[in-house]
Amino acid sequence: MRRKFGVDVATDLPRIPFKETIRKKVEAEGKHKKQTGGHGQYGHAWLRLEPRERGEGYEFTDKIVAV
Repeated sequence: MRRKFGVDVATDLPRIPFKETIRKKVEAEGKHKKQTGGHGQYGHAWLRLEPRERGEGYEFTDKIVAV
């Protein structure tokens, strides 16, 4: 910016104001229905989040059931 505009700029690494973490086990349900004649669309999903021990990282598990 100094070369192009003649302006001094001080840059720092961005700061993260807060971090969120999962503290307890929770479940949520979601449904998608679009029935406009014909076969339409339908989806039903459950989401389960559980805390892990500190430093264990992430674990993703798919439990897909086709009906």
